[in-house]
Amino acid sequence: MSVGFNSPDNTVGWIGNGAVLASRIDKSTGKPKGGFFNLGQLSSALMAITADKVEMQDTMSGSQGIAKSKTVKTTIEATFTLKSVSPENVALGAFSEIVKDAAVVSKTFTAQAFKGRSIVPDGIIASVASVTEVSGSTVLVAGEDYVVSNGHIYFPESAGIVDGDEVAVQYSTVSTKRLEAMITSDMDLYIVFDGMNVEEGNSPVKVTIYNVSLSPMTQRQLIGTDFGELELKGTVQLSRSVAGAGLSRYYKEEHAVSA
Repeated sequence: MSVGFNSPDNTVGWIGNGAVLASRIDKSTGKPKGGFFNLGQLSSALMAITADKVEMQDTMSGSQGIAKSKTVKTTIEATFTLKSVSPENVALGAFSEIVKDAAVVSKTFTAQAFKGRSIVPDGIIASVASVTEVSGSTVLVAGEDYVVSNGHIYFPESAGIVDGDEVAVQYSTVSTKRLEAMITSDMDLYIVFDGMNVEEGNSPVKVTIYNVSLSPMTQRQLIGTDFGELELKGTVQLSRSVAGAGLSRYYKEEHAVSA
């Protein structure tokens, strides 16, 4: 007769929730600069760790085993699947800077107009004061000769123009955040997961990743039938700002414990 299994079960389950904060990195110091901002809701945040090894086969004993093994490279890939597709988040994946364009009360845009086609003025249209056929100084009628949308002006087949006529648009624009894609050579982030383990009574957990070198986003969804996502993916590089015995230059985890 056996006595059974009586050791305590010290299993710690994991269901992670929390916020992921990001900051650009000062290349001269390796430290965060400009403050951290919240990436918003995420469906996933994970790190994948792989190791490259070289191995020496045992050729002396006939065992066909491994005599020596050495890890020559450790790679950590971080992947964040964002549900918040904000301009700030898109800018990270698009390797871009955000430019804040102020609203403009009066702008002029000229282009050739064609029936059944549209012209696309700069910016997002707030209102159109007038559209004029330039050669004859003819003021076109809104709703009859042209129809205005946020980003374009359409000329129906019944418009009082001849295909190829130059038109001048007097209009105003709204203020915008403008992203110019792929204008920076790299995008390095200091990432902090300020979270909790829901399975363990919302116990606080903090993970600090010192330097994530992002790759450009692989896709940018423009139209869909469900909430869109934005994937940010990069390699965790060695930090320049961390030094000292027993300290990781990749990342650290901190788990709250009872006193």
